[in-house]
Amino acid sequence: MQLQARKITGIPGGMENERLVEAMLGRQFMLCHRLSSRELFLVTESDTAQLGTALPGLELADAQPECTHEDGALYVVAVPVGERNRLDGMYSMLEGADACVIVSFVPMTHNDTERVQRSIEEMLSRQETSVTQSVSNRADASSESASRRMDSYRDSGEKDMLLSSLAAMKNVLLTSGTAYKTALFVLGEPETPLTYVKSKLLVLDTGRVQANSLERLWEQAKKLDAFPCDSIQCARMFCVPNTVRSNVTIRSQAPLGGEMTFGNYMDASASATRELAGSSASSLNLGTLITGVPGTGKSVAAMHIIGQVSRTRKVGIAILSPTDEWNAFGRQSGMEVVTLYDSRTCFNFFKCDSSIAIEGFYESLAMLLASASEAGPYTSSLEKCLLPAFRRAYERQRDPDPLDVYDLIEDAVLEQHGKKTGAGIKYTKHGENVRSALANLRSMLNRPEFSKRQGVDMKELLKCGVVFDLSKVSSKMRPFFYALILSQAYSVAEELDTKGDSELRMLLCVEEAQLVFEAKYGSAATLDLLQRIQDFRKRGVGLVLVAHSPTDIAQEVRRMLQTKFYFRQSADVAKLAANDLAFSEEDKDTLVEKLKGLQQRVCALDYITDTRGEREHAGSVFVRIPERAKEPVAEQALKEQVGEGYGRGEMVVKVMAMDGKPKQGQKVRLYYLSEMLYQGVTDGEGTAKVGRTIIGNRYRLVVLGEKKKDNREFAVRGGELNIVEI
Repeated sequence: MQLQARKITGIPGGMENERLVEAMLGRQFMLCHRLSSRELFLVTESDTAQLGTALPGLELADAQPECTHEDGALYVVAVPVGERNRLDGMYSMLEGADACVIVSFVPMTHNDTERVQRSIEEMLSRQETSVTQSVSNRADASSESASRRMDSYRDSGEKDMLLSSLAAMKNVLLTSGTAYKTALFVLGEPETPLTYVKSKLLVLDTGRVQANSLERLWEQAKKLDAFPCDSIQCARMFCVPNTVRSNVTIRSQAPLGGEMTFGNYMDASASATRELAGSSASSLNLGTLITGVPGTGKSVAAMHIIGQVSRTRKVGIAILSPTDEWNAFGRQSGMEVVTLYDSRTCFNFFKCDSSIAIEGFYESLAMLLASASEAGPYTSSLEKCLLPAFRRAYERQRDPDPLDVYDLIEDAVLEQHGKKTGAGIKYTKHGENVRSALANLRSMLNRPEFSKRQGVDMKELLKCGVVFDLSKVSSKMRPFFYALILSQAYSVAEELDTKGDSELRMLLCVEEAQLVFEAKYGSAATLDLLQRIQDFRKRGVGLVLVAHSPTDIAQEVRRMLQTKFYFRQSADVAKLAANDLAFSEEDKDTLVEKLKGLQQRVCALDYITDTRGEREHAGSVFVRIPERAKEPVAEQALKEQVGEGYGRGEMVVKVMAMDGKPKQGQKVRLYYLSEMLYQGVTDGEGTAKVGRTIIGNRYRLVVLGEKKKDNREFAVRGGELNIVEI
């Protein structure tokens, strides 16, 4: 005989204990209570897998109870008397006791039940229920004596037990149920637990058995004589410690499947089954939203979806993440992993592909950059400066030099918010604020990999899949890079035709989407996204937004995203999240509580299915997202693409007079992106040295004269020897 012991870690919320008795289907079982650790174990002789289906919300974990003692065990044969649970409070009253209380339930056959019923009826018939007592009048001895009938209270406790057992037998026979004989075993330090048990139950017999294992106790329980109990009486001998989680249950329709799975269906929102909820991959082009507090499984869900898509090798994929948690996934899936600020791969984020409308590209780029530049009330002003600058930059070429673009932006700011004077350039207050908002752009162009005209082809990156890791980028700069990368991804999406409604051709996943898409409706980036979501469906482009809370994403955007994964929600937004799901109205209050306490990798899923080519709303269910299996690292398709003259080096400036002699002690200043990097004087050979300049990039050298009008300007290159004559 091989017993199976499982630790009970969760029970259905509001579960009536007799349901567990009935779910055992007349089989022998034991409940083992470890008082010191406040643990409860279920011991059976057969598999308990069916219990999760019979009792949605019941959770059993693999664990072996230490319910043995070398001195054997004290046994107590007892029955519950009364209406309430008799052992409730055992853990609190016996807290800290180094003991184990085992409640045994042994089924009785139908013939045994009938035999016991007849025996009880005979015992009751032999008991006197009333007596006749003579009464005489002592004052008058000659008067006739009288009599009266009185109830007999002799052995009334035994009679109550017999009546209760008889009612239980009749209930078992009428309902074709199972009667159990019950006993308790106390191991360890038995004195206090034994006293507690005797005070709560009607004890019929006690003794000691030399059983030092669960298997021997199991056999001993079969041999003990006891009065039978039905499921209601058995339920009164249950005690569940407060360490066992109470699982809220919610009804939902059966899940619908598809070629792409989302997770295992949770029966009544509480017990994971083998049924899979899923849909076609093309349903992703209707947009997906994944939300939940940190650590609940949002990224695992996104990886589960994208992992299935990436195996087809037919879909372009781009993933933007502010952490490095996607890097291992990307490498295992054969994607490129680009860690910004720690990669030699060059990007020209101003490059526009030849097959799309250039006006649409730079208008979108201007809007995204202005939204991500922390310009505050000057966002519109910045965008108005970016637009004319981009118009001039893209007049002759689709891949302008980033430094030329910046110069044109500075010119646009000067035209709109400044003027040149004899003392230099004077900006209005508005102009100063707009120039200040360009700090992120200047910071980006101060890095070699983002300041070159030559850059990697974004279409090729998307074709093999790419993970953009922004973990090394400061939190202030992340929205800016999100905007630049999304602008490039949008331009690739624009090249797709509008016949992709039933396909998935490209997939974008944005972690912490609130960094670029403000929750506030009216944000330029949010309004732009609303229009793109509609356009993405026609082009077969899927968008997966991951955020900590539904409130991080504008309500108008949430309405457009038709697949939603809602993991555990914070208390202040759980009600709002519940309103986004399609459970019944009568379950809404329960749903709010459920969303507050979901386990890791369990979420409420609202999704779309594709049945016979027609999309329909599949409703809302609860699913458990599977753990991601570790896979071997695949070989990356693209190697690092380094721009020409990549890196930093020392710049040497040599100032010469017209007669060919070096200008010793000449004052010079060096500017990059309108910011002064260096000022000093030349040495005896007429040279000045500036370290860590970007090799090949253009700098502005100002050689100072006696008066401002005598100043001379020259274009010089970083990392090189530059000779100028004055």
